[in-house]
Amino acid sequence: MGTDSWLAGFAYADELELFVRAGLTPARVLRMATLDAARHFGEGADWGVVAAGRRADLVLLDGDPLLDIRNARRVRAVILKGRLFRHDDLAARVAALPGGPPKTP
Repeated sequence: MGTDSWLAGFAYADELELFVRAGLTPARVLRMATLDAARHFGEGADWGVVAAGRRADLVLLDGDPLLDIRNARRVRAVILKGRLFRHDDLAARVAALPGGPPKTP
């Protein structure tokens, strides 16, 4: 999992969907994007799971990505470095991007 896109959130959602279309389960893809990625970079003791004592940036969704990976696009809020960004805040930031929001496949 990974992207060099400056619109990483959108590119990650695209990538999640592509892996599922390729035959991986949503659970496997989400594990690749979280715990496996943290372990690969030697950060498994700090990142990759939500647990007491761990560092966590969170994406809160309006749907279960295990049931349909496209639910990863249904972002309700993001917690980044302890700061909450609600959907409306995020939508305003995306709308202000040069050229507007990216087109989804």
